[in-house]
Amino acid sequence: MKSPLATGWRRVLPGLGLIVLSALPASAQTAPSPQTVTTTTDGAKVSTALTPVKIGVKMTPAVQVRVNLLNTQGGGGPIVRRPNRDDALAYLAAAAQGQNPKVVAHALKGMARSWSLKGEAGARVNKDFIKVVRARLQSGPKRVRVAAFEPARLLLAQRPVHKGVLTDVMASLKASNSTIRFFAVRSLFNVGDFQIPKARKGALKGKIIQAVLPLLDDPKASVVAATADVLARVGFDAMPHRKKIIGKAKALVNHEKAKVRGTALHLWSVLAKKKARGPLVDALRRALADGHGYVRGTAAEVLANLGKLAVIHDLVTLLDDAGKTTLKLKKGQKYGPRLVLGTRSGKQVRVVAMQGIATLTKGKRASLPLTHPGALKGPKLNKALQRARVFYEAEKKRLPRLTPLATATVEKTGSATPAKQ
Repeated sequence: MKSPLATGWRRVLPGLGLIVLSALPASAQTAPSPQTVTTTTDGAKVSTALTPVKIGVKMTPAVQVRVNLLNTQGGGGPIVRRPNRDDALAYLAAAAQGQNPKVVAHALKGMARSWSLKGEAGARVNKDFIKVVRARLQSGPKRVRVAAFEPARLLLAQRPVHKGVLTDVMASLKASNSTIRFFAVRSLFNVGDFQIPKARKGALKGKIIQAVLPLLDDPKASVVAATADVLARVGFDAMPHRKKIIGKAKALVNHEKAKVRGTALHLWSVLAKKKARGPLVDALRRALADGHGYVRGTAAEVLANLGKLAVIHDLVTLLDDAGKTTLKLKKGQKYGPRLVLGTRSGKQVRVVAMQGIATLTKGKRASLPLTHPGALKGPKLNKALQRARVFYEAEKKRLPRLTPLATATVEKTGSATPAKQ
């Protein structure tokens, strides 16, 4: 049983710490940091200045205490889970006036969680918020510029979208650093009229697509995969610039990196019109033998979604494939959240294939039960797989026949790189 005295000290100590921090002089609270830092980009070293941003926040004692704490933690502290207005203002002040890039980046992430468009969190987005976000998007160390995309998403999600922030993000698509380009294209998914996979009024959707198209030829595979992934999530068969995107996707299915091959297959599938899916189906069937489980799983899932009953003959060959269908698109969490690609049907190729067979036979005379992937573990998974094999043996003669695959060819469009042999 916990001592009442010990419990009381746990409640008092944090408050005492804040009082001590507020009593310290500014020079003791903030670790000295150079005003100019050096950041390595893709091919060169550039010197970037962390310029203070003038804001109209009144530094009350409560806000100052929180700013001092952020500086003392050096950008390594936790983000306040239940922010109030003082926390929100402290994050804003630290992001605007901080000298340590780690502290400024941490404060920007805090802004994303403590400010909102409607004001139900710590504070409502205002001119100071916008001013800080735009300044940090445009210049500074890589860590800071990448962190600025998190609060920028609030402004991208506005209706209508904040034009100034959208301009800054689209300019970041041409940044010399690949990490900045990567997070810039990912953040554009927050634009409401862009993310909806159907035609929208106005030219905004086409404008954004036109801006991100060059990134399908980016020298960094992660940037290419991120771009293909975003375009696939917003795509439909009458999408602006559809022919150009399909041309790129066809070439990228032969890329040397699995993350690009898999996202390219998905992108091609959402743009292909129903009457012109022959080449796509052939490419997907070839991808079932790919060297990476993410690509095999993606191909199996897309084939099932296309609704061609005959592909069950191909899917059944994957029922012994225990390969993982997940793939890290960006390793680590130094600059942003770890991003993982994967299928919706399961984390193993055999599960995706089995779920695909169940999807294709749903509503038919004889059908395979569709099970939630989370329930397919251990003995239950083995039993389900055996049931799928028995089902196929009983029904394969009634299934439509598959046409033989044509000889694979490597299509080249733009500067996409074909797979290494």
